[in-house]
Amino acid sequence: MQNLVAKTPGNTFLFDQKNKIFAATNKELLNPSIDHSPVLNAYKLNGDNNFFSYKLNNEERLGACTKVFAYTACITESADIINKPIFKAAYIQVIALIVMISISVILLYFIVSKYLSPLAAIQTGLTSFFDFINHKTKNVSTIEVKSNDEFGQISNAINENILATKRGLEQDNQAVKESVQTVSVVEGGNLTARITANPRNPQLIELKNVLNKLLDVLQARVGSDMNAIHKIFEEYKSLDFRNKLENASGSVELTTNALGDEIVKMLKQ
Repeated sequence: MQNLVAKTPGNTFLFDQKNKIFAATNKELLNPSIDHSPVLNAYKLNGDNNFFSYKLNNEERLGACTKVFAYTACITESADIINKPIFKAAYIQVIALIVMISISVILLYFIVSKYLSPLAAIQTGLTSFFDFINHKTKNVSTIEVKSNDEFGQISNAINENILATKRGLEQDNQAVKESVQTVSVVEGGNLTARITANPRNPQLIELKNVLNKLLDVLQARVGSDMNAIHKIFEEYKSLDFRNKLENASGSVELTTNALGDEIVKMLKQ
């Protein structure tokens, strides 16, 4: 039996009915002075064909036993030897997983960077646009995204609105500039001046209409040329009633001419 067991793989041994080893691959186990109670106790707790663990000389070992007729056959091995290939395989799997995750992260970074790169151009374009409408800059840049994907469509839509807003602001600025010039002309005495530029802003359109109506009322109530009226009044102050306002249409102009005519009639009497 010893010769047969000696040829088996692993650390195999057989107990007789008195729980003494009579055959083993490791002949040192045949020494009757060796205490085999750890193996026997673990076997009794776990039963046939069940793996168990025990300690021998402070070494963790794994084993399994089964009844073979009147004998007990056991095979045991150091836990380190059994676990070594498991740990090695686990180590290889962990390293492979780390490498795969690293490669995936790098690929994901480049993919995301490529597909999200238009966002930087969109942000730059929007910043330039907001600076323009907030009067921080005098020029505005469009968004340069040449792709045909969703970002390209968004950029084209934003560019259309940027250019439309720019044209509208330039149109409003021209209307405001002309309004200032018109006020200067009116301050000079010419009440025939009107604001002709058409702003885009509805509020500026309303303001333009109100100012033009006000000038219409002033022209109707006063006249066309405040300087000519002032000149006639100065002549009247000097008792010179020879001249009249030409093309009088406003109430003050008509009244001034009528007053001059009445004074001339009174002086002739």
